Amino acid sequence: MLSLVNSPALCFDLVRLPGGASAAAVLATALNAGPEDLDRLERLSGHDTPARAAIRSAARSVLDDDGAPPVVAAMAAVAAVLPAPPPVDLVISLRTAPLLRPVHLLTLLQEVVLDWTTDRSGDLMVQRWPRAVGYLGDALLGALAVPAFSPEDAALLGAPLRAADLDAGPGDLGPQSGELLRLIDSVTALDDERTAALAEGHFALGGWALDIHRACWAVDVTRRERAAARAQVALAGALATRDDRWDLAGSGAVAALSGAVHATVVADILDTDTYQRLVHPWESAAL
Repeated sequence: MLSLVNSPALCFDLVRLPGGASAAAVLATALNAGPEDLDRLERLSGHDTPARAAIRSAARSVLDDDGAPPVVAAMAAVAAVLPAPPPVDLVISLRTAPLLRPVHLLTLLQEVVLDWTTDRSGDLMVQRWPRAVGYLGDALLGALAVPAFSPEDAALLGAPLRAADLDAGPGDLGPQSGELLRLIDSVTALDDERTAALAEGHFALGGWALDIHRACWAVDVTRRERAAARAQVALAGALATRDDRWDLAGSGAVAALSGAVHATVVADILDTDTYQRLVHPWESAAL
């Protein structure tokens, strides 16, 4: 299950999903939204048409497939040929497969990012902005359904959110916002040489999983879950628009950048050794 604490996994998947850039924009909007923004969405009219309802139902049925997450399927395919060396195409599929299915991103949006929109009393739950939350969910559904539906159908699902014209910028990134924006902007300077340096730095140090766990713990302790999620979504959005995003995902460059982002969010509390290991690949690439 995705959460805002382990948002590097969110970045991991958004870069790998076909509609990742558009999905990142929707999630950024939801993370930035406040009551006034949802009031604006709630007041929109003329969008609840039978055509939108039909596309929503069809898209949801596609994304609700209960098969194994892509990374699990890729691992099974590689395991099936062991101990022989797996073919290159299987290795690439494993290194670029999303961790979870797209429907999990919808759950994250509705039950985690927008949890504050629901009033609870015992077993009773009341959604204060049902139409607005539905429109955000439709926009994310449209972004994730692009491979299976025409761009026109996907655009129809996102029409209400575009009409509301809400802020999809990075938003509040916490006390290290300046450094985080510089890191995210540096993605535009990535070339083959810098990508190779990122990947080399990432794999040379080892221990990334433990270090990112420590950074996630620091994010949780400081209650910067939303700041970290905004930063990871902004990074994913920048990476997902690149033509070479599959190469970046498979090389370790995405993990290196995501780790640097998470460490920077909590640079004032994370122990020095962990911080330096996580930001070293980024610094060694001279970004």
